[in-house]
Amino acid sequence: MSAAGVGRPTRRDLLRLLGGAAAAGLLAGCGSGDQPAPAASTTAGSLGELLAVPGESLTKTTVAASSTSVNHMWAQWGVAHGIYEKYGLDVQSQTNVSNAVAALAAGRLDFSASGVATTSGAVQGAPVKVMMVTFRDNLGVYASPGITSVDGLRGKRILGPADMIKAILLKNGIDGETGVTWVTNNSSTQQSIELVKQGRADAFTGYPPAKFLAEEAGLVEVTSVASVYPGSPVSIVGTSTALAESNPLLVKRFLAGTLESLAHLKANKAEVVEFFQKSWGFSPELAEKTYTVIPRDMFDNGETEASALQTALDITKAAQGNKDEIPLDRIWDFSLLHDVTAARAAGQGS
Repeated sequence: MSAAGVGRPTRRDLLRLLGGAAAAGLLAGCGSGDQPAPAASTTAGSLGELLAVPGESLTKTTVAASSTSVNHMWAQWGVAHGIYEKYGLDVQSQTNVSNAVAALAAGRLDFSASGVATTSGAVQGAPVKVMMVTFRDNLGVYASPGITSVDGLRGKRILGPADMIKAILLKNGIDGETGVTWVTNNSSTQQSIELVKQGRADAFTGYPPAKFLAEEAGLVEVTSVASVYPGSPVSIVGTSTALAESNPLLVKRFLAGTLESLAHLKANKAEVVEFFQKSWGFSPELAEKTYTVIPRDMFDNGETEASALQTALDITKAAQGNKDEIPLDRIWDFSLLHDVTAARAAGQGS
């Protein structure tokens, strides 16, 4: 959408957002050839209807989730612990997907863990929705020691554009598009820190464990969503509107597996801390600190209050200069999640 943001997005706006030929095919009405077949059942009155039956072939499903983010690690954790298989899914976790919104919309990807990008795309009119929320408000900006305030970011180079951070800049009188230079890349947190230390960027946006790693490297936290817009969801499970409508059982199975994976992370501190040490190379102290993010920032049951969703929507619209009236359910749709939580509750009570 244009900077003015008034009116519904044009075809040109969506092509730019979704990425060239893939979007053109989508907007022309072309479906994805590898879209999963519609499920036989679209309701889940009990947990048994979500679980795989003996002898059932696993359905291949893809999710974009960073392998170095606490907010996204549920995907690989669930795969490694066989949780998604219980729900009949062969989940393939993909890292460093450059444009998950475009991939979702074009049917090349089934799910995404990236909340800020998915929300931004949905506000711009992309055919994607957030089906559940996973982590709250822990997106921050980390900079070289000479930058100690948001105003100090004026005119600086920042790795990783994000509408929520653009909104914070606007709140401090800095144009979110022209007041800084955004540097787009797919670097890991450690790589982003090195780029700042080498002077190739002045700051970067990041999710846990970015704050702890930045502090260890001598960088400083300049601002965060938590300090300005507390409680706002920043990480999620998103999918395309088409997949949610054509195969709701697949979506519900994925949501059920994700809820169980998140609960497993939260309940198994010792195992998670050991994982941080062995797989991420963290010291025992850093691993312990990193684990605290999980019980502190995780949303229980995949949902939050409407006021937090409205704040996230308002932030995103402000960053985009969008003055449209947008209902919450255009961005967030928890109806399938409600089916899943009801089924899980019934299963636990049986």
